[in-house]
Amino acid sequence: MRARTVIVGTIAVAVVGSAVALAGWGGGQRAGRGGGPGEFGFFEHRLQCLGLSEAQRAKVDAIVAETRPSIAALREQLRTMRQSYRATHTPGTFDEAAIRAEMAKRAAIHTELAVKLAKARADIFAVLTPEQQQQLAQMRERWEEVGRGRCGRGRF
Repeated sequence: MRARTVIVGTIAVAVVGSAVALAGWGGGQRAGRGGGPGEFGFFEHRLQCLGLSEAQRAKVDAIVAETRPSIAALREQLRTMRQSYRATHTPGTFDEAAIRAEMAKRAAIHTELAVKLAKARADIFAVLTPEQQQQLAQMRERWEEVGRGRCGRGRF
């Protein structure tokens, strides 16, 4: 029974963690061209390195502007859920059923967030030329191999 609980818990953490990673969670407060990677994480940051035309930039900005309110609403839901949970569950108590129910609700929101971000990324990717798409793919490969750098320079 204990092994089953550990396995289920591990899977739940992996699912939520994957949704968080896919969603680029954590960058939303600094969203935008000047403030950091924003909701789209690696993708939005690297777009700055591709030399987008004005028409492409306008299309990308429209996609981001259309997506941003729904992303913000989902993140606000998660924040509210975390605060509510913390207010009603003290560190000294353990209620497995309540924890599982709470995490299932959060996982559903994380999933919706990941789907919205993935759709926006796909829409943005479609705006790029084949050369820009290839350049973006190469940047991502280098980024995954050696870590973060600037526009393919730096530690690459």
